Amino acid sequence: MGRLPGAVEQTETRRSEELVVSLHMYDQLRSDGSLKRALRKAERAPPTMNHNVLYLVIAALVVATVVFGHQLYQERQKATGIGINVGERGISI
Repeated sequence: MGRLPGAVEQTETRRSEELVVSLHMYDQLRSDGSLKRALRKAERAPPTMNHNVLYLVIAALVVATVVFGHQLYQERQKATGIGINVGERGISI
């Protein structure tokens, strides 16, 4: 096989170096037990978003939906055209 062009060759070399460093770090963590502790800690970690915040966002969306729905309902109930009222003062159009 021929040689890779300059930029591609540099990228491949950098990836190989990163892999060697990663494997070395993995071996170090594995040898002193840090890897197992880190994995156990990650499993016990709380979720990043608090459930109360999630409930607050959902409640805000429900309230906004109800308010906008009510406004739409009121707009559609407005009378259009000519209104005729019969009252004590007679007929008004």
